[in-house]
Amino acid sequence: MKKVISSIITIVIGMTMLTACGEKVDQETSSKMTAKAEEIVTLINDGNYEKASDSFSDQLLNQLNKTDFEKAVAPVLKKSGAFEKFDKSTVEKKDDFYVVVLVAKYEKDKRVFTITINDNEKLEGFFIK
Repeated sequence: MKKVISSIITIVIGMTMLTACGEKVDQETSSKMTAKAEEIVTLINDGNYEKASDSFSDQLLNQLNKTDFEKAVAPVLKKSGAFEKFDKSTVEKKDDFYVVVLVAKYEKDKRVFTITINDNEKLEGFFIK
């Protein structure tokens, strides 16, 4: 459990640094990265953590294995109730990464996903609030 918490904290710190000063992207790139992020969130909403984690970069897999990913995310989503829809999204570019922020509406709560995607469309970071 300590490893899971440590991994999540590492991801959160990385995400905070990445989202601090990004630049806007064009509409095509924004749509592409938003679709990728929505695909990942849809997979985890469906309980398909294995397939979602197939999109992890090697660096993210070294920090957060597939089992720990599910242990960290599943309880949060369970408390939220059934997924209803994506409310809004933003995409910014920071260095070689795209930072996608998705707001998702659930039956009991709203969740904000911050997902960092590299140029190869692999996840470098994942945070859920």
